[in-house]
Amino acid sequence: MSIATLWTSTRTGGTVSHMVAAASGLDIALRFISLRAGDHKTSAYLALNPKGEVPALDVGGGVVITETPAICTWIADMAPASGLLPAEHPQRAKALEWMAWCHFHLSRSFVLVFAANRFAGGD
Repeated sequence: MSIATLWTSTRTGGTVSHMVAAASGLDIALRFISLRAGDHKTSAYLALNPKGEVPALDVGGGVVITETPAICTWIADMAPASGLLPAEHPQRAKALEWMAWCHFHLSRSFVLVFAANRFAGGD
């Protein structure tokens, strides 16, 4: 049985959480939704994540974690043997610093590449 369910979509910032989940070795179920089809705006998804964005990690017990750095930190903490995130400081703080920086810049890149019409005035 999966320990959590990761809700994501292809070609989005959720890809980072998906890659970290895969690298962790944990049994995390993946649920892909279509942003183009508006799946993130359905009442069912908004009940899970009122922000209406991906990724979202349902860890059970009514707890849903959103935002890539928080999701990646949870996954890394659940799989310490994976080496995804150092346990000791200052290495841990530096890893979190780079994770936040990468998330911010990668997410912006996805928008520019896959949703250029938002900036170019197209449909």
